[in-house]
Amino acid sequence: MGDGDAVFEVRVKLCHCGKPLHYRDPLNLTRMLRLVREVGEFVNVTVGSRTWRVQRHYIALHGIKAKELPALGFEEVKVLARFRRNKVLGRLEQIQ
Repeated sequence: MGDGDAVFEVRVKLCHCGKPLHYRDPLNLTRMLRLVREVGEFVNVTVGSRTWRVQRHYIALHGIKAKELPALGFEEVKVLARFRRNKVLGRLEQIQ
């Protein structure tokens, strides 16, 4: 390369399955990239008393089933407490 040539780092986003993002529809890719930019790449998914940080792209591309989560290799996280709004009383209540 000459002195004036710029070097660009190209970062290919990977799906949790190990492949580059493999959306078939470019519009879906654009929408998901925007969503990830706005709210983050991972979402907490809770099944029973266990919670995993799951990649949004993986959910969009593959879907997930509760019984598969332990074997998929996503990070399991501890959630301190979960709450829901009691519509009748108008206050937050902890979910056991």
